[in-house]
Amino acid sequence: MKNLINIMLLCMICFQYSINAQNPVPIKNYNGSDNSGIRENVISQVGNSLYYTTFTYPNGSLYRLDAGDTEPVKWATFSFDDVDELQQFDDHVLVFILPDDNIKLYTDPNTYTQINFNTSLGGLTRTYPSDRGILVVPNENNYYFLSENNNQVYKLNYFIDVDFADIKEIHNIDDRYLYVQYSDLDNTRFVYDLQNDALIDVKEFLNEKYNVQVVDILFSEIENRHWLLYDGSYIIDIDFDTSEVSLVPYTNGVNTIKRFENSYTIVATLHSWYVTKEGVTEISFPGKIIRDFGTIETADYLIWVEEGSSSNELKISNGKLDEIITCTGDVPTVISNILKIGEDFYFSSSQKLYKIDKNYEVSRVDNGWDDVSMSSSKIYCIDNRQLIFFGWSADTGYELFGYDTNSSGIKDIRWSENQDILKSTLVSSVLQVKNNQIFDTYQIFDSNGKLVKEANEINNTEINVENLQAGLYIIKLVSKDQHYSAKFIKN
Repeated sequence: MKNLINIMLLCMICFQYSINAQNPVPIKNYNGSDNSGIRENVISQVGNSLYYTTFTYPNGSLYRLDAGDTEPVKWATFSFDDVDELQQFDDHVLVFILPDDNIKLYTDPNTYTQINFNTSLGGLTRTYPSDRGILVVPNENNYYFLSENNNQVYKLNYFIDVDFADIKEIHNIDDRYLYVQYSDLDNTRFVYDLQNDALIDVKEFLNEKYNVQVVDILFSEIENRHWLLYDGSYIIDIDFDTSEVSLVPYTNGVNTIKRFENSYTIVATLHSWYVTKEGVTEISFPGKIIRDFGTIETADYLIWVEEGSSSNELKISNGKLDEIITCTGDVPTVISNILKIGEDFYFSSSQKLYKIDKNYEVSRVDNGWDDVSMSSSKIYCIDNRQLIFFGWSADTGYELFGYDTNSSGIKDIRWSENQDILKSTLVSSVLQVKNNQIFDTYQIFDSNGKLVKEANEINNTEINVENLQAGLYIIKLVSKDQHYSAKFIKN
């Protein structure tokens, strides 16, 4: 009986999409064209989900697209132009409703917790996400911190008198203390005690909490729950989660620090990298200028552009820089939003899309796209395959577009209903494909959108799922001309 109920709740639907080798096609809601009027500033990725809002007068809608889903799910409907911004907040989406002067945290479709403020938002709201909450600045005279700890709201009465538009960084040291920096100068960093509603000098805080004494702070950055400081003599590494402190002697000056699993990578000058790990190693590039660089959050890689007298070179390495590879091809001056999908890297530059393939060849991806252009340099990926970006075309206006990175062409990702592709949607050990169809690849996602199993060059119509835990899954099957997605329950 339980299995029968599961099957009834599952409402099994398979979808197929067709190939369009010329242009990316906008992501559409399957029930209509509600996506017109989508805006760049109301797109937010939370884990393996992408949230975005659309505006078609007189209403707007909030959608969620999960990895493995065949179509976005509508989460809410608003009055036209009510939504000012989307922000990640724990596992929620933070939605600002300006006319109501409140914030809504959505956890499920049409289900939200409302956070009220005793001041008018006045259309001036600025938000600054932190590790465990978000700083909300409704206007020039009020500062609030919305904590993920029971959605508690702290009013920061003694927040330093600064222009809220200049705030550069905000981080939770723990549930009590906030680190705030609003410029690159030493005297523009401070720690805020949420419990006591008080400002604390950074140097005093370092001494009292971590027993670290510094005269000058020449550099300060927080990455991956590590506070990285430089005082002219040492690189100081403070682990927020363990409170462990390590010091590495260093006197060469610091422009920036990028922390990897077991080392730091430091840009000391425009011409040199310095790598610290049980000492310091200098890697210099005479005659070249390190123009731009980026890191991959999900892997231990560093990518940067060196500007020479005649041309640019794009370099790629791991975090230790013990192997540096020079890429070939079409190298831009600026790189941003680097993603690693499979064996390839993707990044954007001046609203153009680039790819670094497994042979380290750099090429433009968006060449040959008729009548479709990127309108933002931000790119997203929620399923380790499909690259999503905000763009424009004469036919659709501003939309979200999708590019299938597993194909040499652009795939149409507007899904249409098709017959079931699996022989049974309730399995214990083996999935069987109908009609003996052979597929090139498959991917299986759990109910949270996490990729749990994949394979290339499938040689038969049976897929072993015996090692998967019991629960709901989505499988995506790919052949040369057809793509299918189907849900199944593993006993």
